[in-house]
Amino acid sequence: MEPHRWCPGDPKQMPYVVNQYIDWDWSVCHTWYPTQYGMGNVTMQGRPTSIWDGDNPPIEAITIRHCPPISFMCP
Repeated sequence: MEPHRWCPGDPKQMPYVVNQYIDWDWSVCHTWYPTQYGMGNVTMQGRPTSIWDGDNPPIEAITIRHCPPISFMCP
């Protein structure tokens, strides 16, 4: 997955950032990656998200799954 970039002055909505409720420092630029469900290092109103802020996210967090994490849903 490719990283996204948000900086002060950018809109607080997609495609720049998910929404304005992310718990991070809004006064600095962020390079972030979408991750697998719940594997992010950023919270949103205190709850886990699927956003990794910063460089070098874990490979397993950003590798696209071809099957949902619930095994009975796999073909």
